[in-house]
Amino acid sequence: MRAVDLRLKKLEIIKVDPRANSAEVRLIVNDGKDKALVSTFSLDDCTKRSTDLLSELRTKIKKAHKGQDVAEDILGGFVIIRFKDDEEVAIERMGKYLQSVKETVRLAQAGRMSYYDAEEKCRKKALEF
Repeated sequence: MRAVDLRLKKLEIIKVDPRANSAEVRLIVNDGKDKALVSTFSLDDCTKRSTDLLSELRTKIKKAHKGQDVAEDILGGFVIIRFKDDEEVAIERMGKYLQSVKETVRLAQAGRMSYYDAEEKCRKKALEF
């Protein structure tokens, strides 16, 4: 059995498409090395999307740290992910951040802001954990 300590570092917007109401985000984490998870999704339910992003992160980290020596130990294939930060607080902060991005996209769709300005505004702000 292997325990992996995982620290969330930064969530940032790479690309926003106001016409399709979608965003491409990069989540930077540290498990001994800095790693990035890039994901594209629609901005409809931000809390659910942040939960999905963390579950996708959990499966990718487990797959990356899966041991090769399963024959030596019965529990050798199990990987435990331990978040250094509180997971519920991280989901809440990610949801609020994605909600602010969604609001910026809504302003661009309403015509109060150009699509280019909306994308630049979303790219400039990033969530530090």
